[in-house]
Amino acid sequence: MSEPENLQTLLSRPGTHLAPSATDALTARLIAESGFEIAYMGGNATTASHLGVPDVGLITLTEMADHAARISDAAELPLIVDADTGYGNALNVRRAVRAFENAGAAALHIEDQTYPKKCGHFAGKELVSADEMVGKIKSALDSRQSQSLVIIARTDAIAVDGFDAAYERLEKYRDAGADMLMFGPPCKHEQLEKASDLNMPMACVIDTTGNTPMSANGLDIHGVKLGILPTAIAMSVIFNVRKSLKSILATNGLEATKDILATFQDYNSILGLSEIEDVEARYRARP
Repeated sequence: MSEPENLQTLLSRPGTHLAPSATDALTARLIAESGFEIAYMGGNATTASHLGVPDVGLITLTEMADHAARISDAAELPLIVDADTGYGNALNVRRAVRAFENAGAAALHIEDQTYPKKCGHFAGKELVSADEMVGKIKSALDSRQSQSLVIIARTDAIAVDGFDAAYERLEKYRDAGADMLMFGPPCKHEQLEKASDLNMPMACVIDTTGNTPMSANGLDIHGVKLGILPTAIAMSVIFNVRKSLKSILATNGLEATKDILATFQDYNSILGLSEIEDVEARYRARP
């Protein structure tokens, strides 16, 4: 397996680079096959696929790190990981950074909610102080083993205290040394335009809720280098699996699913069966 291209090198190129969130190793392979250059592993999609519940802070660091290792191994792409709040205080952040870096992450984002956190779109979020978050950022920077690990500082303050308060927080997170900044939702084009005054590379959530941009088009002029799609694949799984199951139930079989299922050959191809067979043949004992 070839080494993924350095994330910092990719982000230095013009434009806003999209990173869909894999739900598992299989969808990570599909992200790579489709031509994306970066994969994302979000807490929302991982909680959905692993636990079948909403993103309300129930998934643990060890579950996330184990999952990140599998996704990183499956897709030859730099992986950005959602590290939530760092799973506690600055000491917990230290452990989280090391766990995700050892799992193969190329970047991670940490947010300033209290622990346990909630999805950025949910009501009732609470924030730690900006000073506590600054300590977490510094802990993350000091804990990374390689300077190539990108530390993204995220604030969820827009939904709690408004844009101006969120902007002030990101100023402090920038000054603490974060490599990239990020607003949690709601976040619109006009807010990203104002945030360009921070003169920092930005990450941005892109989804269908109406609380974020739905497209990366035009975001680059505001300094947005990374467009994260946290739920697109998980939502696609729900829509398309539901469609397939309804068809199977209605026809009592697979006769009507030819146009909505991959072929068995395609299935094995995306899983890399031919490469595994080559390795098996290379090391098979000779008679």
